[in-house]
Amino acid sequence: MSKVVKTMKNKLMIAAMVVVMVFGTAMVPVHAASVETNVYGGGSAYNYYVRKAGGTELLGIMRVSKSASKITNVFTAEMGCSKAQVWVRENSKASYATKSRSNMVKGDTVTALKNGRSYKEAYGKAKVTY
Repeated sequence: MSKVVKTMKNKLMIAAMVVVMVFGTAMVPVHAASVETNVYGGGSAYNYYVRKAGGTELLGIMRVSKSASKITNVFTAEMGCSKAQVWVRENSKASYATKSRSNMVKGDTVTALKNGRSYKEAYGKAKVTY
């Protein structure tokens, strides 16, 4: 009898662990994902298409550009995003100017800007949480 009881206890314990694991994974939010781009840019304007991690669905377009007196990094949302953050700098040793925006819908923009002198290059990156 004790062997049967021990076997039943083991089976109940395994079933309880499976239930805990199933409910535990159900509590993890699957919509809270983010993607961060590499640093892109150079001597002229560039458009970069930011897509969902591991997929082809377009989150938005990041545009890094420069003019005579300013450099900008503009992210334009192509779908709803919970948060977008952009950075811009003039070279690899300079500090970043950064800007973020929450609860974005299609068409919203967020712009990081540095101005006040003659820039030769512009580099930027973005992080989008969807």
